[in-house]
Amino acid sequence: MKKYFTFVLFSLLLISCGEKQTRNYKNLKNTNLAVVHQGILNLRSKPSARSKVVAGLKAGDYMLILSKQAGVKKIGNLKDRWYKVLLEGGKTGYVFAAYIFEIDQLFKGYHWNYLTYSEWAFGLKFMRNGKYKCVYASQGKYAENMGTYVIEKDYIKLSNMGQNNFVPTKLYFYRYKGKNYLCKDNFSSDKKFKDTISRNVTLWSNTYEGMEKFIRHAKKQTLNEK
Repeated sequence: MKKYFTFVLFSLLLISCGEKQTRNYKNLKNTNLAVVHQGILNLRSKPSARSKVVAGLKAGDYMLILSKQAGVKKIGNLKDRWYKVLLEGGKTGYVFAAYIFEIDQLFKGYHWNYLTYSEWAFGLKFMRNGKYKCVYASQGKYAENMGTYVIEKDYIKLSNMGQNNFVPTKLYFYRYKGKNYLCKDNFSSDKKFKDTISRNVTLWSNTYEGMEKFIRHAKKQTLNEK
């Protein structure tokens, strides 16, 4: 397991326009990849919890998203959508998206640390070449450094963090209420997730608005002082 990406060492079989095509996800250049982030997940024949189970999946198993069903459904206390997916062995079926993390979301903008806006902020931006940028801003001060990362099944292993020791060496995948998160803790249920985020800083998300403006302002102030 060397260099940047060792997290998926298989090729998925895709059927497109009647032709079979093999794609390798080692370089993360393909979109619509997803991973089970917790527990056991059933692959079903139809987008229904009552339909036939085609296969069983566990945390760390990867799949390719083929399509997303319209409308949010509720299973137990969870609300999310059904996704049609393709597995490594060629099986297709439907999974309830509450248990998967969409890898493509990892590369969409900065992931900002939770509950930091207006005082200080950490942002992590992941590139598909195995590198990430960490930015830090606090009271008009700005700093940034580069590091490398490797995706290991259901978490990201980060290195070369330099002075930004606040960033953990591992960030786990999680999905909550239809949104994808990176977490310094490996949550086993939504209850633990909700209880923990109400007490401490533990999450990174690319859905927090206003962070980019905050960082730009801090960076501008820092440059003006030099």
